[in-house]
Amino acid sequence: MVAAPQYGNYAEIQETGVRKRCKVDGQDMEVTFFQAYNDGMDFVFIDSPMFRNFEKNIYMGGRDDILKCMGLFGKAALEVPFCKYTRCVPMIHNIAHRGRGQVCDLCYEDLPQNYFKLYDPGGGKHFNVLTTGLSAADRVVT
Repeated sequence: MVAAPQYGNYAEIQETGVRKRCKVDGQDMEVTFFQAYNDGMDFVFIDSPMFRNFEKNIYMGGRDDILKCMGLFGKAALEVPFCKYTRCVPMIHNIAHRGRGQVCDLCYEDLPQNYFKLYDPGGGKHFNVLTTGLSAADRVVT
């Protein structure tokens, strides 16, 4: 199974009727789940008005916008109703980003800080979503 943000209108997907609310930057955001089955693979697309702004360029906007968008996607992906026993296999597609951010940016994610706060002798206090994701993964692919 693959979960992805729904950045555009895809002809082959069907609405599942499932809606969830996730907290990002102190706000409850509603997401809607769509599904497609293609070449033996289930695809779940997560729709939110927040994702539609990124249709043409998923890296546009400021750091705050991207953090909020990816925070919403991560939380919504955990709510996918079809993958109760799915393992976590993160795909590293942009290693230059490395997931590192200022501790003050962690407030956008509404997550417990003890999982994300790190200290780097060369860079001081920061949070790193990539490090946290990799430490919780069953497998990692590149």
